Parts: sequence; C-alpha cells; structure tokens
Amino acid sequence: MSKILVLPGWAVPPEHYQIVIEQAKGIAEFHIRDYGFYSSDRSGNFIFPELDDLSEYTGIVGHSLGACLALHLAKTLPQLKFMVLFSPFAAFTAKDNFPGQPETALTAMQLQLRKSPRKLLRSFFRNMAKPESWQPEIPNELNLETLTSGLDFLSRADCRELLPGLNVPALIFQGNSDLIVTPEMVKTTSELLPEAELKTVSGAGHVLPFTRTGEYKDQMCEFIEKNLPE
Repeated sequence: MSKILVLPGWAVPPEHYQIVIEQAKGIAEFHIRDYGFYSSDRSGNFIFPELDDLSEYTGIVGHSLGACLALHLAKTLPQLKFMVLFSPFAAFTAKDNFPGQPETALTAMQLQLRKSPRKLLRSFFRNMAKPESWQPEIPNELNLETLTSGLDFLSRADCRELLPGLNVPALIFQGNSDLIVTPEMVKTTSELLPEAELKTVSGAGHVLPFTRTGEYKDQMCEFIEKNLPE
C-alpha cells in the first residue's frame, strides 16, 4: 500500500490530524509527523525530515506550516506523485509585493511565547478557528525551544522561486475566512504552481481540515486515488 506523509501546522497537536486521514482510510497508509512541540526532548531543533526517511512516501498532505514544508521538500523528492495542501503559503510574512502576515505580528508571537506560552496558544487557536469555534486541549508538556524554532521557520520561509518548477499535482483547500493564512496568500501561492487546483470553502477558517471534513473528503479521496502509483 502506498505511503503518505502528513505534515501538521504550527502548534497543532498531531493527533488532531487523525480526522483528516480517517477521510481516506483504506486508500493508503498515512504517517503523521510529530515535530515535538509537546515533547520533553529539549534539543530545540525544528528540522526538515531526513530525505532518506522520505523515500518511501509517494504523497504529502500538509496544513499551513506543514504545507509550506511540503513545498520546500517537493523539489527534492523525485518519487512524489501528489500533494494535498490546506492553507499553503510560499512565504508567511509579506515580502516585496508578495502578500503575507506582517513581520511585526510574528515578532509579537515570539515575544509572547517566551512570556506567556499558554496564553499565546489559546489566542492562536481561537484565531485559527474564527469564524467557527475550535479550542483543543493544550498538552501539559510544552517544548518552548521547538515551538520557537517553528516560528523561526515561518519567519524565514520563502519558496517563491521554487514553485514554478514544481511539476507535482497539488490539490489545495482554503477557507475564505482564514485569518492566519489569508485567501490572498493562498491564491498567489497556487498561481505559482504549474499543476495546482484551488478549492475554496465558504465560511471556513484555518481549522478547515478539522471542522469541514464533509466539504473536502470526496474531492481529496478522488484526487489521491487518481494520483497514486499503479
């Protein structure tokens, strides 16, 4: 059975992506990557997966930070057949004329993460959910080093120049009420991808993968089945 890698968004406990892969149960074998945001390991390294560890995956499902990570990795994975991306972006912060969040907003998050991490996470999850309601339980163990590394990645991330050369089919889902990765950010990113198909979900926010499964399940499953290797 083909293997698909699931790359979560920043600070989202990985178990929440079970509902996403449940939609495609039986089609392929899924592996959800755990970055260690809630791990006792204090190495503090938010790192790309080792490429050798990825050679068995023929598809990637990515959300937000994970979708950006997928775009970075795709160029180096010749066996990759497809990507399913929720709220992807080529750059998280605004760069030149490319839309994004202001750098000052990310700096404020980095400062608050040091001062009051749980307050920041509760606020972030509320903003993720808007205009809906979604507030996951925050695990007892917080790995501030790794959470900080994730924000550092968001600050540096810029794969705009890579996208025109990524000839990998990509199915993109975006909520038109997303406050974290705005529709403009996603539209501009999708236009740079040669084989991207953008689907917009009305009234959905950044938690679309968890709250709107019924609105993407059939399209996602059909896309995955069509692009799985023979």
